[in-house]
Amino acid sequence: MQNTSKTRIKLLRQLMLCTILLIPSIITLTKTDIAQAANSTNLQKTKVGFQTTRKKPITTKKKTTTTKKKVSKSYNVKNGKLYKGSKLYKKQKLYQGILYVDAKKATGRYTVSGSERYYKSGKLFTGILEGYYYELGKEPGRYVVYQKKLYTPDGWPNEGFRIYNGLLYDGEDLNEGALIYKSQLYYGPKINNGYRIFNDELYYGATLRKSKTVYKDRLYSNAKPNVGFTTYNKKLYDGPDLNEGFILYNDFLYNDADYNTGYTLFEDRLYNGRDENYGIAKFDGKYYYHTDIANGKYGGNLYEDGDLVRNATTIKSIRIVDSKTLEVTYSQAVNNKKPLINVEKNGVLYTISAFKWNKAKTVSTFDISGPVTAGKYDITIFGIDNIKLFGSITVEGESALHIADTNYGFEIVEE
Repeated sequence: MQNTSKTRIKLLRQLMLCTILLIPSIITLTKTDIAQAANSTNLQKTKVGFQTTRKKPITTKKKTTTTKKKVSKSYNVKNGKLYKGSKLYKKQKLYQGILYVDAKKATGRYTVSGSERYYKSGKLFTGILEGYYYELGKEPGRYVVYQKKLYTPDGWPNEGFRIYNGLLYDGEDLNEGALIYKSQLYYGPKINNGYRIFNDELYYGATLRKSKTVYKDRLYSNAKPNVGFTTYNKKLYDGPDLNEGFILYNDFLYNDADYNTGYTLFEDRLYNGRDENYGIAKFDGKYYYHTDIANGKYGGNLYEDGDLVRNATTIKSIRIVDSKTLEVTYSQAVNNKKPLINVEKNGVLYTISAFKWNKAKTVSTFDISGPVTAGKYDITIFGIDNIKLFGSITVEGESALHIADTNYGFEIVEE
């Protein structure tokens, strides 16, 4: 067994050695044969692996030309229908901006260039279809007003209130009448302008009028009709309206909306203008002292139940009788034994003596403590009818016969 194996290995080595010795000869033969074959006949070339192509003889054929009638394949429209050449074009075709389907102008939804839109009579439709707004065949994509109505971006009519382009819409239509929207007053589609009453409140422009304001002869305070009595612009208001009739407000008497004028008897009290009367006043045939009917002596006059019973006494005249005696004449008989008399000249007060009444008690005489000389004598008499009588007499020279001037009057002296 071992000897057989060794024999095989020996034979294989001999075979490999022969092969190595023969390869250069084979290469040499091959190159030689190729060189000879390049100059040999076709048969020889084939033997060494060359392929040869035989050329066919060129023969010239005579062409026969036939003239074909050209058929027009262009599009055209006849009687509103689309033709391609002479035949109706039944497929969908956008031709000169018009969409044709089945040779007719298309109406409905169609996809052109990847965009589905609505066409009417071949053109992109803008308008209302079944209440839905189309713009160039599709949803507008924004709020839009069409034929005075507001539509949403998806084409449906607007619902609820919305401001669009400065105007207020109620649903699809412009708002009508007064309305508060977002704390502002609108009148119609626009923000209110000027004064307006809404829900019994006063607005100026878009907002409530907070300050006192008269609008259409009614007074509003804090935007609401005034409540109770109040004055505004020298007028008295009873609630929102001007006062009517007499009313005493804040100690002043009003006649309607204005201060009272003249004498007025209100609640048995006499008023002179807006204030209570002061002093003696005659109203409606009766005398009043301050606010009430006069009873008693006031200003020297005697009153009973508003009637004048006796007038006050006044000085009628003053006369110098001689160098030391003066005479006073009164308007009526005086019910007083001896009044208080003062005589003064240049700041010097004279003493009075020898006072006498005449029988009627209308004239009194008295002496002064000094001779009558030139100058002005001021005379004051107290104690007659609760008034102060006064007068003056001016003497020129040293004679009582030269009286230059006399003056008389009286003042009321309250008890």
